[in-house]
Amino acid sequence: MRPTRTLMLAAAVAGFGPFTCDDPTVERARKQFKDKAFPAAVETLSGVDEDAPQVHLARGLALLSQEKAEVLEAAETSLDQAYRLVAERNAVLSGDTPEVAQARAALTDLRKRVAFAKGLLAMQKQSWATALGEFQRVVELDPTDDDARWNLEVAYFKLNPPCRLRDDDHEPDSSNAAAQPWSAEKSKDRVLCPNDEDWYTADLALGSAFWVSVEGEVKPTDDEDDTRALTVELFAPSTPFEAAASAPMEPAAKGRASIGFRAAPESGAWRIRVSGAGRAEVKYTLSLETPPPCPADDDAEENDALETPVEAQDGQRPNLKACPGDDDWFKVTIPEKSKRVVRPIHDPQRGPLTVQLFGLDGQPLGEPGPTVRAEAPESGPLTVLAVVRAATPLENTYVLDVNDGEGGKDDPNNAGDQSEPPPPSEGGEPPPSQPPGSQPPPPQSQSLDQVDMNEVLDKLDKNQGNPQLEKLLRSLKTVPSMEDY
Repeated sequence: MRPTRTLMLAAAVAGFGPFTCDDPTVERARKQFKDKAFPAAVETLSGVDEDAPQVHLARGLALLSQEKAEVLEAAETSLDQAYRLVAERNAVLSGDTPEVAQARAALTDLRKRVAFAKGLLAMQKQSWATALGEFQRVVELDPTDDDARWNLEVAYFKLNPPCRLRDDDHEPDSSNAAAQPWSAEKSKDRVLCPNDEDWYTADLALGSAFWVSVEGEVKPTDDEDDTRALTVELFAPSTPFEAAASAPMEPAAKGRASIGFRAAPESGAWRIRVSGAGRAEVKYTLSLETPPPCPADDDAEENDALETPVEAQDGQRPNLKACPGDDDWFKVTIPEKSKRVVRPIHDPQRGPLTVQLFGLDGQPLGEPGPTVRAEAPESGPLTVLAVVRAATPLENTYVLDVNDGEGGKDDPNNAGDQSEPPPPSEGGEPPPSQPPGSQPPPPQSQSLDQVDMNEVLDKLDKNQGNPQLEKLLRSLKTVPSMEDY
């Protein structure tokens, strides 16, 4: 790149005026500057007491030419003094005589040289916006100054670098062969330039679950056609040039795309590509979510024994992990005259999970299954222990669901699948940490000829708070009137 252009001291101190043009001290400083003895020139100029803008400019240039950070503040002070004196002298000029015109021209030239020097100072400090303003002032004062115009372009280039120079520290990663290992630090706030793509690698074990997500924001431009539709793709180790799965991110201001597998079909270094057609730049973050393999535990540990259960409240506890041969024990307290249904919501494609209830004395209260139920007597609350086990050698993640079993698929008395709805197919959104809630289906209507009303009324008379009976009555098309009770 063409270097920044500077002015020699001879140009800076020329035209000192009658008082200083023949000053031997200034002439000695001029010669030292030409010989690039900049510290000596600064020392020599310190002996000049004249408060003239030319002297301050010369001192500032001599300091600036040393290219040392510790003298930049002194250089800035000298150049500011030169600016101030030029402005003061220009303010007192009046009239349109040839002498005044000549003085104004000299001050204009001096102002241009001070602005040039301040532009060089800003470039050394990498204050590109300031440098841009100073060199713009020089060009306005003298449109023929090629040095100032060049430095103006350099400052603009530094202030507004093209995308390829604003790329991140993950480069080079623009090809399959140059793919870089994924890391959380180097996959955040990435820049994807037009006609570019980014590649990553991730080492995965056979059967491991993983999800890749890209969240991006298209950089706005004045051209509405400058859009970008990103795609994230996965490439298996055995087929590095054929995508095993892909997911698009729509060409919007902000977007998200996710892709992954419930179980990696092969082990090794998988490759991830982020690419997309369009002229727009995209700032994005790529995240990789993969549960740590067993025997890594979850935040409910240590709950591996009957003696160390974890309290399970009503509702859903997400982010649990079932490892083969590693039991998860929970304590469930059921209020009096209430019941609770306990089930692990999991991915059935990775093998079933079972749950079994035990008393506090360690005696089983039933057989293991996908869902269990317990009911507290009228005499008081009941506390039971529930153990969740992986029924196959495959590990699994699950959500522990504890509810009262009233209505919907959570009621074990209702027919239906008791496991988690299957996760999305490869290339879709990753499963949430807990399954999205859904309204229970409306109860199926029953006709009166299917209901023995005498039996209904007899049961209601014996147990006015029977919730199953109340649900049955609500489902009837014709509800008995109060006098029937």
